[in-house]
Amino acid sequence: MIATMRPDIDNVDEYVRNTTARAFSVVASALGVPALLPFLKAVCQSKKSWQARHTGIKIVQQIAILMGCSVLPHLRSLVEIIEAGLQDEQQKVRTITALSLAALAEASSPYGIEAFDSVLKPLWKGIRQHRGKGLAAFLKAIGYIIPLMDAEYANYYTREVHPSLRSRAPHPRAARGYPPTHQPTTSTPHPLRTSSSPTPHLPRHSGLPVPRSWSFSSESSRRQTRK
Repeated sequence: MIATMRPDIDNVDEYVRNTTARAFSVVASALGVPALLPFLKAVCQSKKSWQARHTGIKIVQQIAILMGCSVLPHLRSLVEIIEAGLQDEQQKVRTITALSLAALAEASSPYGIEAFDSVLKPLWKGIRQHRGKGLAAFLKAIGYIIPLMDAEYANYYTREVHPSLRSRAPHPRAARGYPPTHQPTTSTPHPLRTSSSPTPHLPRHSGLPVPRSWSFSSESSRRQTRK
């Protein structure tokens, strides 16, 4: 079966390559992952074409999706095979590598954090270097690996990744097509208001309309003037 499907590994059509990857995952599930490990290692490290590397890493992703927690005995070997793809020259190879790591972490949850030690640093660097789909894939990988950690380390990594996530997330108003939020403005005190009168709590962005109950009516102003 490997000899039959091998020509389609570096096919120009991505649909053909994805179908080939799914077929190989079925073969791995039927014959066992160890029987396919030498072949996967050769394909994922191929220098002939980036399409072959892309398909090999895609096979690992499909194996994780198909077999679930059954990948635990082979988790370290699969991670070592695809980890070089995080620093590949092709953007698509880096993206599929991060997605494959996310699938492996999801399948092995809540175990197997030791197998991902070698990819934490490249993933961390990738979050600061990538944009768009590549960034989303790297964040997804980190998001599935963090729950495998102990509570102390999970808390640390979550706090570290949170600023990167917020800085790259679009503002809700901008996503809806509205202009950015108003800048805080300083409001002048009412001339009839004394220091003893309670001051209502204004919102941070005071460009929003203020309720009428917070301002003096003309009748109340006349009463205070008479007093």
